[in-house]
Amino acid sequence: MDKLYACNGMALKMYRLADGKRIGFAVPSACSDSPNASLVWHDAWADFTTDEKRVTLDALQSFIQQQVGTALVTVNIWAP
Repeated sequence: MDKLYACNGMALKMYRLADGKRIGFAVPSACSDSPNASLVWHDAWADFTTDEKRVTLDALQSFIQQQVGTALVTVNIWAP
């Protein structure tokens, strides 16, 4: 593989507690827009070195934080 992207699927659903009405919904993009040059590919998690696992998990965590931020902006809860 020549390009690796951080990917994760999520949806944010917001409900009003008083009556259970859904008042917000967002589905951020599942994959990042640009490849991450620091990521490597192996067929099994056990094949990753400790460093490769750390870099992969850090990239995924960073991408998930971006997704959550995008979702919160979409439902008008947060403006960076």
